[in-house]
Amino acid sequence: MVEQTQNLKLIKEIVKLAKEENIDKTLVQFKKLLKFRGKFSKEEIREVYKIGELFKDEKMKLHSKKFLSEIDKEIKKKEYENLYFIKSEILCNLGDDKKALEFLNKTIKKYPENPEFLNTRAQILRLEGKLDEALEDINKVVEKDSKNPVFLGDRALILQDLGKLDEALEHINKVVEKYPEDFVYLNNRASIFRDLGRYDEALEDINKVVEKDPKNPAYLNTQALIFKDLGRYDEALENINKVVEKYPEDFVYLNKVPRHRVTGYLKIS
Repeated sequence: MVEQTQNLKLIKEIVKLAKEENIDKTLVQFKKLLKFRGKFSKEEIREVYKIGELFKDEKMKLHSKKFLSEIDKEIKKKEYENLYFIKSEILCNLGDDKKALEFLNKTIKKYPENPEFLNTRAQILRLEGKLDEALEDINKVVEKDSKNPVFLGDRALILQDLGKLDEALEHINKVVEKYPEDFVYLNNRASIFRDLGRYDEALEDINKVVEKDPKNPAYLNTQALIFKDLGRYDEALENINKVVEKYPEDFVYLNKVPRHRVTGYLKIS
């Protein structure tokens, strides 16, 4: 049985091994985490999100069935919220929104008081463009825990998509204040600043992020869009080229610049 004090170390080890592409050792450590029968702390929950995010990577997607199978084996022995939470985070990052939503809908009926499941569903609904439903879910979540920075950060994304930019900025500022070195939140705030037309502040945030993590496609993409708005097309194109080279079949990034790299497209996208 895994003790709670070991969880953070174990989760970080899982993320580290996965990024090193050591799948066999990652799976061994992952199985250990599944033996924990207590309740994850807020800090542990934040780290479990990172396990889910591993499965955005195409190589990790190839191994996802192994990891999901191990969770299902444990669920058959005895059902625990932790197991459903880890599974939901993996599913929502695999790109099959329909399957993820089906699982979450069933899970929320089973555990209606767990805000993590509602929060994850809200983010999937957001990505599907179902913003009113997403806002309904995230409002319930924030009502349960109004100071949780993860929930506030996720609500900020939905508010941003709804065009409620001042409210979105208010939320994300609270999150950045608590986690000033978290690149994800700085990236999100840079995007909100961009939408508000506050480009100096947007650049200040995103430059910090790219300096620390210069190969991350999401951060390069945000910086490229800010460069584009400022008329710095060569720099924007350079960033997008790096992203397209890493993800040549990802239409989200291909939409920023066509395959033949026509700079003029950046001026209108």
